Amino acid sequence: MESKIYVFDMDDTLVDSHLRYTEGILQVLDEEGISYDADTLIPILNPLGFPKSAAYYSRLGVPGTPKEIVERMLDTMQRLYETRVPLFDGVLPYLEKRKAEGARLFLLTATPHRVSDACLRANGIFDFFEQVWCTEDFGYTKGDTALFLKMAEAIGCEPKDVLYFDDGVTAIRTARGAGMRTCGVLTPLAVESEGLTEAADTCIVSFKELL
Repeated sequence: MESKIYVFDMDDTLVDSHLRYTEGILQVLDEEGISYDADTLIPILNPLGFPKSAAYYSRLGVPGTPKEIVERMLDTMQRLYETRVPLFDGVLPYLEKRKAEGARLFLLTATPHRVSDACLRANGIFDFFEQVWCTEDFGYTKGDTALFLKMAEAIGCEPKDVLYFDDGVTAIRTARGAGMRTCGVLTPLAVESEGLTEAADTCIVSFKELL
């Protein structure tokens, strides 16, 4: 697992955000008094991203344009991520260790910058990363091989030079298919962890294992 270039997912990989993400996504519906079954709705919304989720909310009866609905969702999530989303144990010392060794650290998340950057800064790790990207910066999802190829191009390296960490099996499979080495992060309540052990080159339960 030795490398000089590391790329990390954020949600449920570095930070314990699962419950807050769900809370932020659903609060708009709660505010409008719209009933839903969370167990059914969250799996529908997770792959959609914010613009498509907002369009879906419009169909459920949330007032406003999709852009206005997205702003409401991001307002809520930014507040939650700044105050109630902590780092997992071992993350800070692991980043400190790799940085001290001269490694290049990057972050790639599907969470928009407004939320992700606020969360990273609140936890004191934003400046560890040479670049923080969200998927919309590249115009692809984590299910698109092109995302990982474009990211390697932006870093200025070959995909094989990257060790990529994520809790989601789709992202891990796609990154590995693009030629990157992968580490699955089997954190509690990970949204998409089924099959991760088989999909990744290696897996960890906690970054404390790597210290």
